Amino acid sequence: MESGFNPEKVQVRQEPAWVTLGGETPSLTTHVPSAEEVLNGACGVHFDSGTFPLRDPDLFLSGQIHHHLSNWKDILVGTDDKDILKWLINGVDATDFFRYFKGNFKGRFYDSDIPPNQYFQNSKICKQHVDFISKELCEKIAMGSVKLLGAVGECEPPRIVMPLTVEPSKPRLCHDERFLNLWVKDLPFHLETLKDIPRLVQKDALMVTYDEKSGYDHVKLSQHSFTYFGIQFGGFYMTYTTLPFGWKASPFIYQSIGMCNIIFKKIKCTEYIIY
Repeated sequence: MESGFNPEKVQVRQEPAWVTLGGETPSLTTHVPSAEEVLNGACGVHFDSGTFPLRDPDLFLSGQIHHHLSNWKDILVGTDDKDILKWLINGVDATDFFRYFKGNFKGRFYDSDIPPNQYFQNSKICKQHVDFISKELCEKIAMGSVKLLGAVGECEPPRIVMPLTVEPSKPRLCHDERFLNLWVKDLPFHLETLKDIPRLVQKDALMVTYDEKSGYDHVKLSQHSFTYFGIQFGGFYMTYTTLPFGWKASPFIYQSIGMCNIIFKKIKCTEYIIY
């Protein structure tokens, strides 16, 4: 057992926690006007932004966008991308992004429409960051972005187990998905950058920036996709349940969903960019 890693003791969060923009505990029984109501002046009084309730990032719960389908249906009105609504209803089906692959990877030849069963050992650098990896995986299990399957030898392993590795400068836990990505089709997309800001703002305009907490963890995978994103650590098998950092399709999916939200906000006469 590595560093006493015991994910079976981790309690998975069931409900999101809230905090106000001012750092206080909000009253969830008090009506909070929507952004549209404030923008249209429907409140009748000045709205104190410090009382605005937000999800507490210290108690993050993954996949919450899937619990607000009625709002997303409003956001998606006028778009012709049915895939996004399907992702929000069912989770992202990894097999929708697969393509035929024929070639070599690490000295072995492959020729198939879908990736075969495969197991890879974790990177050697993981031995230098055992405590960090243990903490990260326990937090991911608690937030619901990683699912514990069970102890090795006591449960059915995932179809593909890919190596964990660590980018040491931050440090950042990464899932090396180069093997799976061989079967993932190319998904080009355009990212907005800070260069786009001058065309959006006027002199003396006010600007706010924010960083989405664990961005990819907002988007769930479909249940039958979990098995393609396996992890083995400390004698336990796990799988990702949300878009993994390292999967070739993750940036395209995340950007596609985000851009629909941005377009909706621009229609409401508020300028946004996502980058």
